[in-house]
Amino acid sequence: MTNKVLISVCIAVFAIIFQSCSDRDYYDPTKLPGYVAPNPSGLDYSTSHNVRLDLNYDVANGVISTVDFYTEYPLTKTGSLRTDITPIARGINVAGSTELSRRIPSYVDKLYAYSPNLFVPLVSSAKITNGIASFQPEAISVEPANTTRAGNAGDLWKRASIYELKKREDFYAATSGGNFKYDIITPDYQSNIPAEVMTHIGNTFGEYERIPVTSEFVRDATFTVVKGSKNNESAKIYLSILSTGCDQRNSLSYFVYTGDKEFSELTKEETAKLEVITLLQLANSNNNYFSHMKIGLTPGNYIQLLYKDENGQFVEDFPVGAKIGWRLNANGFDETNFTVKESEVRFSVSVWNDNKWGGSDYQGGTDSNYTIQFQTADNKGNIYKCFGFEDKRYNSDEDYNDLVFHVYSDPADGLSELPEVKPEDVTITESYKGILAFEDNWPKKGDYDLNDVVVKYQSDVTYIAKAGNTDDATAQKVVDTFSFVHTGATYRNAFSYKVNISPASISSITIFDENKNSQKDYTTQIITDGDGFIIDLCPNVKGVIEAMTDGEVKVPQVYTVTMEFKDGAVKQNYFAKNCAPYNPFIAPIEKPGVEVHLPMYLPTKRAEKSYFGTEDDRSDGGTMWYVSGENIKFPFAIHLSDATSFRIPKEEYDISTTYPNYLKWVESGMTSYKDWYK
Repeated sequence: MTNKVLISVCIAVFAIIFQSCSDRDYYDPTKLPGYVAPNPSGLDYSTSHNVRLDLNYDVANGVISTVDFYTEYPLTKTGSLRTDITPIARGINVAGSTELSRRIPSYVDKLYAYSPNLFVPLVSSAKITNGIASFQPEAISVEPANTTRAGNAGDLWKRASIYELKKREDFYAATSGGNFKYDIITPDYQSNIPAEVMTHIGNTFGEYERIPVTSEFVRDATFTVVKGSKNNESAKIYLSILSTGCDQRNSLSYFVYTGDKEFSELTKEETAKLEVITLLQLANSNNNYFSHMKIGLTPGNYIQLLYKDENGQFVEDFPVGAKIGWRLNANGFDETNFTVKESEVRFSVSVWNDNKWGGSDYQGGTDSNYTIQFQTADNKGNIYKCFGFEDKRYNSDEDYNDLVFHVYSDPADGLSELPEVKPEDVTITESYKGILAFEDNWPKKGDYDLNDVVVKYQSDVTYIAKAGNTDDATAQKVVDTFSFVHTGATYRNAFSYKVNISPASISSITIFDENKNSQKDYTTQIITDGDGFIIDLCPNVKGVIEAMTDGEVKVPQVYTVTMEFKDGAVKQNYFAKNCAPYNPFIAPIEKPGVEVHLPMYLPTKRAEKSYFGTEDDRSDGGTMWYVSGENIKFPFAIHLSDATSFRIPKEEYDISTTYPNYLKWVESGMTSYKDWYK
């Protein structure tokens, strides 16, 4: 089924409750003659629709980022990820390759996309229109940061304004004629920094809630010139902003030392001799926070650092042995005067943040380091040497990614080696859950209590995007847990389900019986059915649990099914439409050939076709499956997607006795009383 057809069909879907998977995705026109089109009857017991998720990230093709989708704004007032909500969908976006789509509840009309990757918007939002959600960056609103000053290191901040550039009408024109040379190197940022590099940096130093920073990268961000291009005497140094994920108007300065000590070893008198040079009055990359200002260093453009020689002159060449450190004025940009104002200070030298010479209430400790430093793996002869700042002392998420800079040298190997960020695969796990309830009197309507077999399920599917691979993400494995919680049946019912995935895509299937603590390999027992296969999970539900008159059994029978897929065999979008509960059905042992499926799902090849259209069943072999009644059609099984509880209907009484609004829901064509089961 094409996406256009699927979307056009889904527009007509009536919503009831949260559902992750589509009923219609299991139609197979090859099964029975007379099949015309997906669900032409107009009846739809599905509770969601397929939505195309257009993320519209302005990022290079091949950049891999994870993304979570929420129905509410996902950040707290302080900018951290909320813990009181969970995503309704998750996935991996490979820019330029992924056409992401997910099953979304039909009543949802707006979505928020959250991604911890540095190089894509933190939060985007979209209205769902005609089955499409076209996301745009969402403005981030957070509470003001605490401005208590942390560290002064001999009041180095006081002398930073000496070399500031004055405000001009044209920012770049003003800076290019001053002490510092903007846009010295102006490559196309999106194509010159390889996608693999952006992926590794962006996912390694993403938002702390999802990606804690490895301790080896949290360190003093000192850069030492170790090799020169002029008789190995000097090197040129440039800086570019890779990412700014902060909400503060920060300013960046630098200082240089050419002695034989480390910065941390300098005395108070020695630090007093250092020149602090303002490099960026506003360290900004035109991100969501300050895009209205249209100022700052554009990613991909580099500013050249200058060295003050023994004659007090600024020159382009840094001598071998020179050490470069950094100072951040948190929220230090004065937009009115285009200067750096007194503010809370962060140094790339952690002991200075301890304020080893007094003058501040901040006593330091293990959290005195506000910087990370790293280099990327060799990528076609290029190694990116970078550092980042954590810009907050209070309400800090400690992800050290509020500002991330690339320091480039000429020659390219002119700076000291740093801890390496290694390429890694990107994975994410998406979860589905719900409840299934069956009536086993089919093709008779019977007592219609819909409690003959009640099954809870949870499905956890892992998607993977291989490092360096620009293809779309694929499903790696899925772990499905089925819990049999009630049986009010007279019949001995087997429970099975059909998976609409080619058996050739499967590398292994194991079934673990948690009650018996036993496991079996089901891989060689796969029963093919058309393009998919059948898993016979429980041969007799009554044989493993006993009915209870007051609800669910105290000890449910639990099976865990693990399916592992061959590398690259199942694309993430395909699996998201062919996921749990798959095509589940019960088969009464006393009635050979009888299968009871969810409405509008096709029977398997094992079903006896002569039952269809008899007694109360209205299956017609083409447009109608597993419903009863004349003008109003009632299903023989229901799927409560995303539900975790279900009050068991009273035995031998129509389900509407327990749930009066169930009848109203069906009579309305599933347009009203959508929460009948609650």
